[in-house]
Amino acid sequence: MAPKHHPFICVEGIDGVGKSTVAKKLAEAISGVYFKTPSKPYSDVREAIDEQADTASRFYFYLSSVTFASQQIARLCSETPVVCDRYIYSTYAYHFVKDATLRTKVLALPVLPPTILVPDFTALLTADEPERQRRLAARLGQTFSNEKFQERDGTFLASVESEFLKMGLCVVDTTATSVTEVVSQIIYRLGDLLQPVHECAKSMLAENAYA
Repeated sequence: MAPKHHPFICVEGIDGVGKSTVAKKLAEAISGVYFKTPSKPYSDVREAIDEQADTASRFYFYLSSVTFASQQIARLCSETPVVCDRYIYSTYAYHFVKDATLRTKVLALPVLPPTILVPDFTALLTADEPERQRRLAARLGQTFSNEKFQERDGTFLASVESEFLKMGLCVVDTTATSVTEVVSQIIYRLGDLLQPVHECAKSMLAENAYA
């Protein structure tokens, strides 16, 4: 794995908690780059895998995609901070719920496979169910495969969130909090990882201090 000089930050959580919005704003605030998994070429075939593959095959597809993304992120981190939208934790959480036997086939949490770059910080975003459903309803014009419809089911996603909560990630509740305030809270928790602190991040901290 290539040496890393800048922070590698992950944003995780179930559908509708604000991952992409927060990750993009956080990357902007710390003068970093936004990275979403799965990246190309995996993203080009993702829909077919979701629709046609069994759970085990799908798990190893996503595990491979994260390993590939890890190599890309390591190279980026030699030049700039990276904020990643979903990472290995999503692969584990979703698939452990779909097939509990997969848990015995991977390294025990929270250890990550040695070929995968370990994040410096991972924020687990949460939101209460009414707010999450409101955000999902606002996503007009989206279509979803059968696999994706299952992943939008409240009972299924509650189980996924329970898996996330077992991983020791930094929980940030986005329910009644603006995007700017959520980003400010994450920046505060990053602490010494952001030294020197970028001017935009300084401004956010001044406007939205978290004790």
